[in-house]
Amino acid sequence: MGEAAWRQLFRQRMREAKPGHAWSLATEERLDARSSPAGWRKAVQEHARASFTCSQCCHTWSSHQVVILFHVSWERALRQGQVRMRIFRQECHRCRSPQKEEPQFAREDMESVVQHLILDIRERCYRERVQRSVLSEVVCEGRGPHRSESCEACQMGLHKGCLGKPGDALHHGKSGRAQYCGSSQTPNYFSIPYWHRDEGPPVPNSWRGSCIQPAGLPAVPTFSCPGCTCRSFCLLIFVACIVLGLVGYWEGWFWG
Repeated sequence: MGEAAWRQLFRQRMREAKPGHAWSLATEERLDARSSPAGWRKAVQEHARASFTCSQCCHTWSSHQVVILFHVSWERALRQGQVRMRIFRQECHRCRSPQKEEPQFAREDMESVVQHLILDIRERCYRERVQRSVLSEVVCEGRGPHRSESCEACQMGLHKGCLGKPGDALHHGKSGRAQYCGSSQTPNYFSIPYWHRDEGPPVPNSWRGSCIQPAGLPAVPTFSCPGCTCRSFCLLIFVACIVLGLVGYWEGWFWG
C-alpha cells in the first residue's frame, strides 16, 4: 500500500478523532531524522510491523521493528495540521551488495501505526492526556535479534531499540511483556517471570513448585524442583510415625 492508502486512512481516522479539524499527511523520503524545522514536532515509532522482499534475490522477511519518523505541524487558530512521514527501509542480509527495500504493510499494521500517530498528535498538539494501554502489544520479543547492520534507521543512529533513545523526539514502542529486541543474546529462561515467557502459556499457580511439566514449556531441570523431594521426605516420615505408633499400640495391647 502506497502513500495514497496512508493519506486516506489518516484523514479518515483524524476526522473521527477531531471533527472539523483539517489534517493532511504526506510521505517524504529525505525527512531529516536528526532535527525538525521551527514549528514542527518530531515523533518516532520504532516497532511497526511490515514485510520485505529483496529486489535482487527475492528473499522475503518480516520485521516487527520497522522505524517510522514523523514531523507534525499544528496551526491552532486555523484548525489545520500537517504530518510528514518517512518510513525507513531494510536490507537483505543474504545479498553481498543489498539494496534498501521498502516495507510492505498489511492493513491492520497501518491501522496500528495511524492510531499511535493520532495519540501522539492529541498528546503533543492538543495537550490531552492519552491512554496507550488499549494499543499496547508485544512486538519484538521471541522473534530473533534485530539486524542493526541491515536497518537504515540503525545506520543513521535513530533506532536505539530497547537500549536507549535520543531525547529530542517523542519515542514510543509497545509495552506489556519483557522485551529483548536489539540484542543477539537469548535471555535466561528462568530469570524471566513466568508470565513473560514466550515458549508457552502462563504457568498456573497450582503447577508452580511441582514436577508437573505443562505442554509447550521447556523441560524444567530436576534441581529446580525441590518441592517434590521435600514433600516425599515429609510423607515418608509421616508414614513411619504412623507405623511405629501402630506397632507400639499393638505391642502394648498384646502384652498388656
